[in-house]
Amino acid sequence: LAEFTASGFDPQSEAQRQQLQRALENLRCAPAAALRGQGGQEAIAACSRHIQAIFDHALASGNERERQSALWLAGRLPHSHMDDETRAGRPDLQDTLRRRWDAAKMDEALDRSAGLLGEASQSTAGLEAFMDSLELAEFHAQQAADAEGAAGRARAEELL
Repeated sequence: LAEFTASGFDPQSEAQRQQLQRALENLRCAPAAALRGQGGQEAIAACSRHIQAIFDHALASGNERERQSALWLAGRLPHSHMDDETRAGRPDLQDTLRRRWDAAKMDEALDRSAGLLGEASQSTAGLEAFMDSLELAEFHAQQAADAEGAAGRARAEELL
């Protein structure tokens, strides 16, 4: 972990992803007391930043495999360093990344809906495609379940 943290993390590097995966496995085997310590907290924070970098790159490039890999890695982050009270009601990194993905998919569907608006007024098939796209946007807005979801619903209402 220290090797690629000091030299910079490249989210496209398969070798660095494998190092990250090994670091996560080591963290999962670490005692809870060690995870609560400063070194454990710094290691978890560094891994979280690297996972987010992979996810950000996947969103920007549209790489579904990379996105799924980042979600899987986020699920490997240990949570035993937090007590149940601290963890309650607080989404973990995996949940946060899933919501971000849903927000991005919602935006894509809304953009597609905006592009179909002209066709919707011209034909039944165009109207069906427009409504399907809006339904997909609504689904992802519900999954995002945050401010981005509310913004997406407002955008959908503007289209109607």
